[in-house]
Parts: sequence; C-alpha cells; structure tokens
Amino acid sequence: MKRFMLVSPILLLLISVSAFADSVTIILAPGSPEGGNFEFISHQQGISVFLVGTVPESFYSGSLIAPGSTLGGASNVFVDGGLIKINGVSYDNLGLDIGSLFIGSFTFPTNGKDFTIPVHASFSVDEEIVGTGITIHINQTVSGRVKFYFISNVGLYVPSRMVLTTVPEPATLGLMGTGLAGILAFARKKLKGIHTI
Repeated sequence: MKRFMLVSPILLLLISVSAFADSVTIILAPGSPEGGNFEFISHQQGISVFLVGTVPESFYSGSLIAPGSTLGGASNVFVDGGLIKINGVSYDNLGLDIGSLFIGSFTFPTNGKDFTIPVHASFSVDEEIVGTGITIHINQTVSGRVKFYFISNVGLYVPSRMVLTTVPEPATLGLMGTGLAGILAFARKKLKGIHTI
C-alpha cells in the first residue's frame, strides 16, 4: 500500500499532463448578412489558427430550406482573413486561399417540426503566411449536434448557425487526474503524520 501511495501521485500527474488535448471549432452561419459565413478555430501545442471565409450560399440551399431537402456534401471555402499564432508570434498577413469543406448529408423531415441532428464536418486548406515562406496545412474533422427550426407560416426550415467543436474528453480526464493527485498527496501527508506519533 505504501508503494502505491508513493507511485500514484506521479502516475496521475503524468496522465494529467498528457491528457490535455487540442481543440477545433468550425462555425457555419448560412444567411449571414455580410457574406462571411465560415469560421475555423484551432488551438494546438504551439499553434493557434483563426480563419474566416465564405462558403457559397447555394451550398446551404438558400436562406430557407424546404422539408424533404438534403443538405451536405462538398464545397469550396474562400478563406479571406484570419490570424495564425506560432509559438507566441502572431501572423495576420494570410493569403487568399481556397479550402474544402465536407459535411455529412442529411435530409430535412417532412413532419413540420423542429429537429436536432448530429452533424460531422471536415475542413482542409493550405494556408500561406504571406512574405514568410510558411504554409500551414490544416486538415481537421469535428462533430456536433445542430438544431433546425421549422417556420410554420411559410412551411420551411431556417438554417441555423452551426457550431461544431471537438470536446476534448482527455481534458476532463486530465482535470480528474490532477484532482486525484492532490487528494492522494494530502492523504499521504496525513498518513505520515499518524506514523510519526
């Protein structure tokens, strides 16, 4: 038991440090008034990426969607701005690059009710940082659940803002491991106090 008490905090701390994962978010906003209807946000070890752009509105089947219509498939993304941060250095002079977006297809129901559906999206682009010779290859897949609202007076669905993000479960594990390490360290200290009396 004594050996376990000595090794456990170290083991849990190692699990905690290795468990904090990357995060990726894709935001799709069909019908945005200024045309910018796409955002990509990624945080990884040493690099953060924030890109904005436009997916052709035809990809979203227009501003209102008829029941029985299908949404999804592949589309270009015209990336026209953003920021890339590498090891603390920020770059905002990004090239105008064309990326590709893929969303798993799904069909809108014909029952005239709001519905929520799981959505998977993949995005890839080779983003150039102008004047540096650096090109960042981005290729990420995210999942999420998106709700669509049925507008009964017109009999159509309105495409909602879709926020798809990775939920890094390892981060939860990391927090739990850190907490357990603290509890075991406290228990070890208490046990030492009992043995010295």
